[in-house]
Amino acid sequence: MWNLQALPTCLVVILSLAIFTKHVTTSKQRPFYIMGHLVNSIEEISEYLERGSNVLESDIEFFKNGSVKAVYHGFPCDCYRECENSANMADYLQTVRNITDPNVPGNYYDQMVLQLFDLKLNTSEDKRFSGREVARHVLDYLWGEEGEREQE
Repeated sequence: MWNLQALPTCLVVILSLAIFTKHVTTSKQRPFYIMGHLVNSIEEISEYLERGSNVLESDIEFFKNGSVKAVYHGFPCDCYRECENSANMADYLQTVRNITDPNVPGNYYDQMVLQLFDLKLNTSEDKRFSGREVARHVLDYLWGEEGEREQE
């Protein structure tokens, strides 16, 4: 039988690795990650990449029915950080998609190697649906509804 409590964590790892495998598979060196932690607003995406991050960690909050509510952490959070920053998940993923487009000058395509999602499932009563919602958002808004962005 499936361990449904582990499913969201497995989904995060699988989705994260599937999104940005190019950098890990083409390099002979071990990957080195500089994680931008608690990147929960659209403005912070470029800010943390400019500071040298190659991984962004974002928190996803869910409605009671399991659907995605927002990219949001809330209080309490890390010292000297803004706990209340948030973004619509579709907008967040479209921004990541746009700034990592290899066809756009000044992109972060070669820099950003991983997007990590910290799923805040304490409010979700349907964790299976929550996992599907995250996967759907990644497919629809990071890769595009018609798959117009080629997967590496």
